Amino acid sequence: MRLVARRDSDGTVRSISRKLFGVFGEGPRLRAGHHYLMTVSYDNPTPDTLRAIMGVLGGLFVPDNVAAWPPLDRTGPLYIRGRPSTMRPTN
Repeated sequence: MRLVARRDSDGTVRSISRKLFGVFGEGPRLRAGHHYLMTVSYDNPTPDTLRAIMGVLGGLFVPDNVAAWPPLDRTGPLYIRGRPSTMRPTN
């Protein structure tokens, strides 16, 4: 899959294409134990080195057999460590 930036005549990025799979449709099937590679390249027309540049990949993970997964433990240390800092308990 390739995404493309759309620019003005002066090179300012105005939009970036994106690929959306249907919310209830089929997305790419990922295999456990397989390594996937995301490559990001930038066209930098300036003589300066770009710093703090990144590519972002986001998505939802839906296992083939949801019933085989253990229930979510919202009090577990991995859950607490992994949740965003903006999420606070609402006791």
